[in-house]
Amino acid sequence: MIILAFVLLGLLSNAQSTSEKSLDIYLLNRTDFKKLIAQSDKKYHLIYSFGYWCKPCLESMPKVMDIVNERDDLAFYPLIVEKLDSDEVTKNVAFLKQKYGYIGNVYSADPALGKNPRYAYHAFVEILAPEHKEYGMSLILLFHQNGNLLLATTYNQTSGEKMELLKLALSK
Repeated sequence: MIILAFVLLGLLSNAQSTSEKSLDIYLLNRTDFKKLIAQSDKKYHLIYSFGYWCKPCLESMPKVMDIVNERDDLAFYPLIVEKLDSDEVTKNVAFLKQKYGYIGNVYSADPALGKNPRYAYHAFVEILAPEHKEYGMSLILLFHQNGNLLLATTYNQTSGEKMELLKLALSK
């Protein structure tokens, strides 16, 4: 499998993408994420870690997608936590497209951040939300356009709790 690196829509000098069967997974580190925020006209930026196989993700994803689709001021960064050359990547992207009609970019923590996808994901979350120590899936990280972290949920919270917190954070 060939992994190609290129610039994210000409906006990010260091962002990399893997291309396989016409799907793109953009690799994120702190610098690239901060650039995405700085170059966006959106007020809010939502990272949501998910997997098509993850029960809490499946419970929260419909509500997350409803909020994403309702708001013009919200940028969405679906984050997968899989080995980039695995079939799981394709399955996660297909899930987003088929189930929710999502055609935007999909992201992964830069593999340089850890020895495997889970470690890279944990490092990425720790860098963006240093006080947050719950790295499980179905995690919501909400940032303001100024780069400040507004919300960090955990896998221990119910879907309903996460959505209440998200709506409250988005109302400020």
